[in-house]
Amino acid sequence: LFSEAHFGEGIELLTRAFPDWMHPRLRFFAGRENKLPIDQHTLIACIAPRACLLSTALNDPVESVWAIEHTYDSAKRVYEMLGASDALQLRCRWGSHETQTQDIEAYLDWLDLQFGHRHSAFEESSKFYPTYDDWLKRSGESIDPAKFPEKDLDDLLVFQEYKKITTREQWAEKTPDIKNRIEWALGKSPAIGAQSVGSYGSEYGHIAELLSRRSEPTGVKKQQFNFGNYIAGDLYYPESAEASGQKIPAVIWLHSWNNAKGYVPSYRRGSPPHIKLAQAGFAVLAFDQIGTGYRLEEITNFYDRYPQWSLLGKMVADAQSALDVFDEVPFVDANRIYLLGYDMGAKIALHAAAMDDRFAGVVSAAGFTPMRLDAPEKGGGGIARWTHWLPLIPRLGAFAGQERRIPYDYHEVLGLIAPRPVLVVNLTLDLQAHAGDVLSCVEKAGQVYSIFGAEKNLQWMEVEDYNRFSPELQDQIIPKLKDMAGMES
Repeated sequence: LFSEAHFGEGIELLTRAFPDWMHPRLRFFAGRENKLPIDQHTLIACIAPRACLLSTALNDPVESVWAIEHTYDSAKRVYEMLGASDALQLRCRWGSHETQTQDIEAYLDWLDLQFGHRHSAFEESSKFYPTYDDWLKRSGESIDPAKFPEKDLDDLLVFQEYKKITTREQWAEKTPDIKNRIEWALGKSPAIGAQSVGSYGSEYGHIAELLSRRSEPTGVKKQQFNFGNYIAGDLYYPESAEASGQKIPAVIWLHSWNNAKGYVPSYRRGSPPHIKLAQAGFAVLAFDQIGTGYRLEEITNFYDRYPQWSLLGKMVADAQSALDVFDEVPFVDANRIYLLGYDMGAKIALHAAAMDDRFAGVVSAAGFTPMRLDAPEKGGGGIARWTHWLPLIPRLGAFAGQERRIPYDYHEVLGLIAPRPVLVVNLTLDLQAHAGDVLSCVEKAGQVYSIFGAEKNLQWMEVEDYNRFSPELQDQIIPKLKDMAGMES
């Protein structure tokens, strides 16, 4: 569950930096973590029914609180089976990789508990991340997949009396139907009070230091903004932008599931993406997605408060509200605001652009595989990755095993973005995507771009690599994004 795709300490880094820690054969599983013969949950289960404490820090770059909670839940079943449920416990601490005095004292308290000391002060931590089962209980929803028709990717240009949509007007008649199906999956947003963009609520310096974004390199400036529902965002841009008298394009950077550091990769080679984009001449707005970085605690009670909404719906709403920031930045061209998303961030970017035509274009890197074709036997986990492992869009969880009945798919999402430019980047060794299926999805969406006479605006780029946002991949994407924005390379 924790890899370079999550900006973490993946197998490639671990075996390269610490070759004496593990057997060299572990390196063969970099990018193919699903084929590991053993993982942490099985090791911990082997300890049962003996006492075990899992301790982690919320912003530790070498760990993932979300992955550890899944490990805990999995191993807990063995402890329960052996009648020793209380012998496996969880403790989360604030901070990064460092250990504080209170941590050592808590460990001693836990040992007191194991030795039968009645007055032990140890208290097990509550979990932070909601589960699919939590959503089911809170929402009370019961979705019958049989009520949804089976489909594949051949339905894009079919609508009501049209056997094949051939004109823009006919396509415009179908788009409300697609949006309705997407909105159903995303869930109903609650009424939200308007908040003006400002600096109140911006991230404190010590938090920025913890999350590795206190300073910026020479040639890049940073402004802090608060937007939407008190979301702290950072705008990075070339220091020459304010005085140039020219308007520059902007990028909203949407990161993958990195609960430790949010939009800043915990482990990487080279400069982080938001800095590289600013150095390339863009104004870059970066902010943490709900449940990550500065906003980790925000996710805990999300489905208690909004059982009819979804985390993906919230993330899309946040991306839309981020547009308000650029109203306060005079040197940004409001007609050239693009979305760059990687992995989970690409899902957000595609949905946001599909539902809001104010975005000028999208780059999706390792962002999707067609949901209707993503059967579990393909080895990537299927739709459960985004409904059960991480309940990003839980209503679709009812379709696990009946993927052909999922109400919408990414060929329709891409079709809604037409004729605006989109670059789809596929990594051929991505265990969670299937190159042939992704390409088929893009080709189907290309039919809509053809209706608009904008075939060149839907681009496909295939890179031979596993799922990671490497500096080499970024160096291939940025020139294409500059071309998309009409900038000189």
